[in-house]
Amino acid sequence: MNGLLEAIDTSPNFENFIAKCPHCGFRNIYNRVSDLQDTHPISYREVICLKPECRNPFYINGDIAAPVYQMIIFDCHNLLKQKRYIYCILNLTQACEIFFSLYARIQLIYRHYSAKEHNICKMNELLILFNQKVKTYTFAKLRNLFINLVMLENMSGDLNESEDMLNTISEFTVEPSNRIIAQVEDHKIRDLLQRLKSSEINILRNKVIHKYAYRPSKEETECLFKETKKILYSLTALLNIKTDETNINSLLGNI
Repeated sequence: MNGLLEAIDTSPNFENFIAKCPHCGFRNIYNRVSDLQDTHPISYREVICLKPECRNPFYINGDIAAPVYQMIIFDCHNLLKQKRYIYCILNLTQACEIFFSLYARIQLIYRHYSAKEHNICKMNELLILFNQKVKTYTFAKLRNLFINLVMLENMSGDLNESEDMLNTISEFTVEPSNRIIAQVEDHKIRDLLQRLKSSEINILRNKVIHKYAYRPSKEETECLFKETKKILYSLTALLNIKTDETNINSLLGNI
């Protein structure tokens, strides 16, 4: 480690990496974009103390290696401690939307990629098309898209089929009925989809950010925090959902 001291009392989150200087004890807040200029998980990084009277070098490590939506949920622990319930609700809703979008990319694009055809350029084109299609989607549309894709069977085919599905993606944003969800064979996934559909996290978010300027209580925020975390983490495991980087690296590794 070039003789550098290690940071003490580190606290990484989605946006920042917080670390106390081992020389002077100053609490440094390094923004991942502006200060570190790197949003990848940090296993080792040399930094300079931001206190003008110190400016001594040291290193940071022990970052959180998790999907973006999980990091945003993780940030809610501190928001709850600080009683910043409004921002907790915003975080939870954003985490859901990121989760829905990730799974849609997996189902509609990554699982149609063919290593034999070495069609990485086509895949990148479809990722751009996907972003164009969903950029105006509300929470409800993204949630419907997610639920409908989970219920689809035999998601196989090439990227041409993927393109066809993307061009008709609006068909997957229709709200599925409870009767259709009840037909899902796996009872764990079925129950989670039903809970997801009935969740009111987006309704509360709208009350918070629009003209009502609603201030949620501790009780309703904690309830939605536990519910959202349980649903997303459980579906991640049951559906074997991996990050964009993991999916792409896995595909390229098979070429």
